[in-house]
Amino acid sequence: MKKFLRKSLIYSLIFSIMMPVWLVTGALSAQKAEAADPIGPTITSYILDNPVISPNSDGVLDDVSIDLAFSEAVSVNLDITDAMGAVVRDIYSSSSVTNPSAKKWDGKNNGSVLVPDGVYTVRVDFTDVSDGINVIDESQTVTVDTQAPANVSLTVTTPVNYANQTSVAISAVSEPFALLDYTFEDNLGATVSGSQTADSSGNISIDDIDLSSLLDGVIDINYYLTDQFGNQSAEQSVATNKDATAPVITLIGSDSISVDQYSYYLDAGATADDNIDGDITAAIVTTSDVDTDIPGDYQVKYNASDSAGNPAIEVVRDVEVIESEIVTLSELEKEVAISSGATAGTIINIPLGLTDTVLDLSDLLVAGPSSQSVTLDHQIIINLTTDSGIIQVVIPAGTAITGSLTWDGKLGLPQIVSNDGKLLTISANTVATDILAIEIGLTTETLTFDQAVKIVFPDSAGSKIGFINSGVFTKISEACDDADAPVMLTDECKINSTDGKDLVVWTKHFTEFVTYSENVTLNSPVFSAVTSIENNDKYLTVSWKGVGGAVEKYEIAVNDVKNYVTANPSDLNQSYSFKLKVSDYGDYKVLVRSLVQNVYSSNTTYLTVTLTAPVTSVATIATVVEEPVAVPSIAPASAKAAEPQPEEIKVPSDDSGIIKGEESTSENEKTNWTPWIILFILIVLAGAATGGYFYWFAGRDEAEEESGKPVQKGDGPKVVVRDKGKTVERNKTKRW
Repeated sequence: MKKFLRKSLIYSLIFSIMMPVWLVTGALSAQKAEAADPIGPTITSYILDNPVISPNSDGVLDDVSIDLAFSEAVSVNLDITDAMGAVVRDIYSSSSVTNPSAKKWDGKNNGSVLVPDGVYTVRVDFTDVSDGINVIDESQTVTVDTQAPANVSLTVTTPVNYANQTSVAISAVSEPFALLDYTFEDNLGATVSGSQTADSSGNISIDDIDLSSLLDGVIDINYYLTDQFGNQSAEQSVATNKDATAPVITLIGSDSISVDQYSYYLDAGATADDNIDGDITAAIVTTSDVDTDIPGDYQVKYNASDSAGNPAIEVVRDVEVIESEIVTLSELEKEVAISSGATAGTIINIPLGLTDTVLDLSDLLVAGPSSQSVTLDHQIIINLTTDSGIIQVVIPAGTAITGSLTWDGKLGLPQIVSNDGKLLTISANTVATDILAIEIGLTTETLTFDQAVKIVFPDSAGSKIGFINSGVFTKISEACDDADAPVMLTDECKINSTDGKDLVVWTKHFTEFVTYSENVTLNSPVFSAVTSIENNDKYLTVSWKGVGGAVEKYEIAVNDVKNYVTANPSDLNQSYSFKLKVSDYGDYKVLVRSLVQNVYSSNTTYLTVTLTAPVTSVATIATVVEEPVAVPSIAPASAKAAEPQPEEIKVPSDDSGIIKGEESTSENEKTNWTPWIILFILIVLAGAATGGYFYWFAGRDEAEEESGKPVQKGDGPKVVVRDKGKTVERNKTKRW
């Protein structure tokens, strides 16, 4: 061991002495190399005139000029390489040159074929002629771009109308710095042209383009793009419309009219026409301040704009509301006459209880070949006061009333008449109640009107109404489309007033009109019920006769479970039968009622029917066990099902109530000794290895100390082995 330490000390001393010697020798060698060529050859000038080229033979950026100069004479190879480093074009080569002339690359490869668009590297490989030092420069690139700009959409951001025809705007998005050339052209070939360069983001926006010199109509916009390398896109085209001409509004009828006080003013309207859009009458906006309740002068104004936003010149109609003459009748004056020279409408008020009043139109009467008629120049309003309110009759201006050749031009004004029993029965099983009847016209003369007359029944919205003519009652069922100016598809129609309070009737004849409420009465059906058992199934059959009238269907209730049967069209005395399956024996309560419009017949007495089990012998009952059959059916009124009791399920738990799993017994528990055995073996092996290691070095040291010389292979302590009386000595050595 001591000798080993001495050897280590000697080797460390030798290394410390030699290290400075080696460092000095290396420095001297480097200084000698620097003295031979201090920096090597360099590029002193390097110019590319077009780092991006577009070799499309248009004379714009078709090639790149490469101008180089070196610090000393070099042999050089100038090449163009692609992105993978492969040479695509040999540009120049020289064995000795310092300042060669500029070289060009036209974007073609060694086969004179244009290379694909992309980025290419200029590779300069040069070597010092005197010292052979080689340098490769790949610092410069050339981009080849022969692709024309992509097609773009051009948008006219401002509609072309009379307000902006001198400031039209267009926009587009292209590649950066592309030039947009555009031309607007009308139908006759007149044009407006211009151009604009995109910004660094490719946005193009042009304002204030003056198209006032172009005609209205379709305008074609032709345009194309040229990028900054001279690549030009195909021409594109988009169309827009120029409409700088305002539409024209034309009144229907006179621009100045007069109407009667309290009349319904229905404006005649106007039309609008545009040179581009055509008929735009639907676009007219009408404003009116006309109030016929108050006499005075009013205006109706009409405005419209076409689709381009051009507004028409406003058109105005003047409307004069003329105050009507009011006439109140009395017992002393029951007749009112309308003269041919009347200049205003007439309002006739009939007090409560006044009857047999007359309207005299004889001054307007005109005889014809088979009839006589009058035409009203002004509106007539008749207000009849009743216990229910004021019934109003409005005969519009311009109405023509026609009667027979014997008609004297007079007609009876409205009055309340008593119900004489004619309306007691409206239809089968239907009678009238809350009856209000008024008579208008003459009981001996039938008068017709070319325009509908308006009759307003106060606070009667939703009421039924009809009329009696020659003793025959006719119900008015047709609904009007408007309360003030309906389109008459029949001679009569009805509608609720706009405020939802009154009933409005429009009619073309005068007669007796009646408002009423319907009271529907239904006969109660006579019914019976029988039970039966068929193939162990239990049934209940209900039978009855149709009651006729307005019945719609029948309700069959069995133990309050309801079923419905639709009535036949010829229902009266029609035989009906309804069979249903029941679930058990016992009593069943049955009721049959007729039904219409959610109104039931008045009968409420149930019929009780008992389903009795058949008699069975004791022996049979003892030997035959029927399995219960689950059938959806009606249970008897007395039935009560037994409720099944839930079965208790016991789960083991501890004192806290927590469910416990099964506990394993000690018989199932076994100790796994394998890990302990493996650990024991590893400990034994580790101890053996450690002891052998120290044994080796200890034996070697002892041998060296005893002999005074290093132990050689084969020497060393001996191990004596005795075997059956023999003694053998073996060297105690160990491999290093």
